[in-house]
Amino acid sequence: MRHPLTFSFMITLGILGIIFGMVYGPNSHHITYQDVERGTIAHYLSNNELGYLQMVDSPILYILHETDFTPIIQGMKTLIDGDEIAFKYQTINTTNIDVTSDTGTHLSGIAYNIVQVTFYDTNMIQNYATSTYIQHPQGFDSNNWEIGIATILAGLVLIMASFFLKRQSISDDHLSSSDSEETLTSAHPYQ
Repeated sequence: MRHPLTFSFMITLGILGIIFGMVYGPNSHHITYQDVERGTIAHYLSNNELGYLQMVDSPILYILHETDFTPIIQGMKTLIDGDEIAFKYQTINTTNIDVTSDTGTHLSGIAYNIVQVTFYDTNMIQNYATSTYIQHPQGFDSNNWEIGIATILAGLVLIMASFFLKRQSISDDHLSSSDSEETLTSAHPYQ
């Protein structure tokens, strides 16, 4: 005999899967970039993998995944306080940061993810961009329907499987009770 909680558990899990899929799927959206015009870096901190940035006269914080850029941003060999840059960042995908430099500069708060940087020097202009920006310079659509539909289907499968297992359990219980009645009858034929 199957445990009665298995049926309820599978039904509940299936319903939750359907609800999750129906909520998550429609959350597809267009990811856009915001431009920051040419300005001066107030603070640039780097651990040679992640860069943390704040511009002069701005409280907004930014983060750069330095190795995601082409060419690679090499920490403070590439960007330092006082450099002139312009850049683009994603308006979503924020990260909470709390970093302090060796000199005591402290940056803490929500940081936006930079996807493209233009570095201005007296002799040249150098562009750095992530592969996402190179592939989608006008932004792109984030499609959540694939995961949403898969979750809905998994929920439906769980619900159908729970009814199949319950039906199978009832059938097994009926057979086992018939077998025990036959055993009792054949054990005492002359009653």
